[in-house]
Amino acid sequence: MIQTTPEIKIISKALIQFHSKMGKIGKDSKNPFFKNKYASLSKILEAIKDPLSECGLVITQHPVDKNKLSTMLLHESGEYFESTYEMTPSKDDPQGQGSTITYQRRYALGAILGLNIDDDDDGNMASKGKPEVKMPQEAPSGKITAQQAVSLIQLAKMNGYAKADLDKQLTVLGYSNTSDILKQDYQTYLDSFSIKKTDKIEKQKEITGDTDFSQYPTDKEKWTE
Repeated sequence: MIQTTPEIKIISKALIQFHSKMGKIGKDSKNPFFKNKYASLSKILEAIKDPLSECGLVITQHPVDKNKLSTMLLHESGEYFESTYEMTPSKDDPQGQGSTITYQRRYALGAILGLNIDDDDDGNMASKGKPEVKMPQEAPSGKITAQQAVSLIQLAKMNGYAKADLDKQLTVLGYSNTSDILKQDYQTYLDSFSIKKTDKIEKQKEITGDTDFSQYPTDKEKWTE
């Protein structure tokens, strides 16, 4: 939203005069995402300083509230244009806020003075299309994915098994690591560790009459991630 004095005839003439004096602003910085060039804040301030002064104009900018910036174009006659807008930092820390203020100041100057400070961002977007999205890497052919391996480990932990239990079951089918499990064997391991360890021990006791469970690792044994 722009606020002005009731009369803006003098400042309007001064702004026209300003444009006649303004040369081309060099684009001294590069956007690493779109690869387009733009004029940095310091470059803009350096370029507009003398033309503004010669036309009796001055720019003031200051933060308002938490994330707002006010920019005023003031003429020596007392007439002015003022605009305030808000932008939320991507990171809510001093560095993030400082970067946002710099970004706001640069674009506010370009807007209120009608400056060409960027290459065409819309053109860059159109020519590049959507940014390339990297899909998660799939597991080698025939093997379970990394997420499936993690899920199996979590299932074993949840049902009271120690790492030694899992390692022992892996060796039964010739595996040394969960990431090596083939897809066709995955369900077998899921079924095995879906039963709580305590229930499995009780079932073994019923079948064999074995009361010595010292051979079974306890769930207190540490897992190594």
